[in-house]
Amino acid sequence: MTRRRWGSACGRYIGFVVLLAVIQTVTGALGLSYKEAAREHVRLDLLHNINRTALVTSQGRVFDLTASWDKLQKSLKCCGVNNASDWHYSRRWPSQQFVPDSCCDPEHFSDVVSMGHCGKVDNSTILYQQVCICLTFFSCQQISMRISLTFPGLFRSFC
Repeated sequence: MTRRRWGSACGRYIGFVVLLAVIQTVTGALGLSYKEAAREHVRLDLLHNINRTALVTSQGRVFDLTASWDKLQKSLKCCGVNNASDWHYSRRWPSQQFVPDSCCDPEHFSDVVSMGHCGKVDNSTILYQQVCICLTFFSCQQISMRISLTFPGLFRSFC
C-alpha cells in the first residue's frame, strides 16, 4: 500500500471515529435532556393503563393488560405504579378497594392455594411494598447498561 493510500485510509478512519464520537455525544445529551420528561410520561401512561383490561392497537391486535400487569408485578415483586391504592376502584372490581392477587407477597403465605383472593383481604402487610415505577426504571437502567457496553452512549441516559 502506498503512503498516499495509507494516509487517505487513515484519514477516513479518524473521520469515522470522530463522527461516532459526535453521534454518541449528541444522543447522550438528548437522552439526558429528555430523561425526566420520558420518566413522567411512562409513569402517567402506566397509571392510565393500570385500570384497563385490554389494549387494542391500530392494527387490531388485542393485548391482555391484566395478564401483563400480573406478570410485571410478580416478576418485579411490586404493587401499583405509585402504591397499591392505584388499584382501588379498578374496573375489575368497581366500588371496591381491592388489588390483584399478583400484588401479594408469597412469603406471607404457606402455599399457593392460600394466596387465592389475597388481594381482597384488607391487610396491606401481605402485599409487595415496593412500587413498580421505581423497579421499572431500575430494570430499564440495567438493560441500558448492558446495551451501552456494546453501543456506548446510545442508550445510556434514557432510563
